[in-house]
Amino acid sequence: MLTDNKNLLSRRELGLLIGQRLKEIRINRQLSQTNLSDSIGKSRGTIERIENGKVCPTYFTLYQICFKLEVDIELVIRGI
Repeated sequence: MLTDNKNLLSRRELGLLIGQRLKEIRINRQLSQTNLSDSIGKSRGTIERIENGKVCPTYFTLYQICFKLEVDIELVIRGI
């Protein structure tokens, strides 16, 4: 159990890091935000907000995105 909260990331910092990684992977897979959003039933604006760190995705949304991008969730969150 963690007792030292000094090293924990804030929700905003976590959202930024996850969003940056998802965007990089999406671009490498040559998918547009619209293609990704349509395939998982989310709005393009939602994908944009996730990638820009404005919101932190729920676990289920992260799962959907990673499934579509054909990437393991662990790869996205490793080292954060």
